[in-house]
Amino acid sequence: MVNSKQPLSLRLAVLYCTCSLMVKNPQCQKATIDSLLPSESPSSFTAGVIISGGLFKADPLTCWLSAAAMAEAVYENPEQQAALSRVQLSNQSGTSTLSSFLTGSLAHSQSPHARLGILQLVAVWCAGCPEAAKRFIEEGNLVSTLQLMLEGSPSDSVMLLNQGVAALVMGLLAINDDSDQVVTSLRKRPGPDQFLDALAGVAKSQSYASAAGNACPSANEPE
Repeated sequence: MVNSKQPLSLRLAVLYCTCSLMVKNPQCQKATIDSLLPSESPSSFTAGVIISGGLFKADPLTCWLSAAAMAEAVYENPEQQAALSRVQLSNQSGTSTLSSFLTGSLAHSQSPHARLGILQLVAVWCAGCPEAAKRFIEEGNLVSTLQLMLEGSPSDSVMLLNQGVAALVMGLLAINDDSDQVVTSLRKRPGPDQFLDALAGVAKSQSYASAAGNACPSANEPE
């Protein structure tokens, strides 16, 4: 899945199998996230390490696939959403949280597909988990990045989705912000009307409509 030299059909098949394994499987979700937390005997060949490593890749498709898989690892699981907030990453400058790394990637990535994957992950991560949302708010950079993304008119369907999911993330942060600073920032820029337009724009995307209308795979022959 994270090997850009493999055909797209195979990479998508691996993503589908990975996500299917985690659906309503809290034990598998926990094992995936646990492998990213500090351990006395860390391994570089666990599912969590491989998936998180894909988030660092320059290839936009690898980033999107990894983000989708990581989102499934915390989907509707508040315990693992909170645990993911404690994941630390090592780099040349020292250590940083996964949340701060994703915020930086969102701000600097030139690929709308990579940004969309990161936004999807952050949305699933923060949904129903105040601890995760507050971590992003406290780190201080995500709100301004989202404000910038919500400005202007989208030039294509992918940008339309980017703005829509960015608005969703902004809304999730606002719900969990006790200080109302996010709401205040949202009112100033981009403003309530543009925020609501961006949020409604997801349903107007052709790719979203196609996926929502045919969410289950089908085969020509049942066998």
